[in-house]
Amino acid sequence: MAQLVDYQPWHLWEIDVQPAQKKQHDLLRPGVPESLVNYPCYSVLSDDGRVLGVGGLIHCWDGRGSVWSYLARDLGNQFVTCHRAAQALVNSVDYPRLEMSVAIDHDDGHRWAQMLGFKCETPFMEKYFPYEYGHAAMYVRIKP
Repeated sequence: MAQLVDYQPWHLWEIDVQPAQKKQHDLLRPGVPESLVNYPCYSVLSDDGRVLGVGGLIHCWDGRGSVWSYLARDLGNQFVTCHRAAQALVNSVDYPRLEMSVAIDHDDGHRWAQMLGFKCETPFMEKYFPYEYGHAAMYVRIKP
């Protein structure tokens, strides 16, 4: 059974990400995983210690946060654990606006954003990610 643990920077380097997130993951620069310990983040590990998922929230400014996540290629039936961790995180923060960007061709990512209660605000953001055809959609979750 997968377990939810505190995020550690090595988790982000060690995860064997799903193909739809590989281009973004490959762009991570040294220091980025380490800087994320300053924000609410979590990791999901398998029984044998493999990193199945990492995610968290980045504070943009008062009233606005951005959520992020990477899921493993071999996540299998542990998606439920990752989803519950993400749902708990987005439900626990008091930001009036939460954002989540999803690569335009990442169908599972679009479905997951909706499962987490996000609505598509901007369906097409051209060249959002810094690689060829790095288009994305912006999902938001607004608290009244």
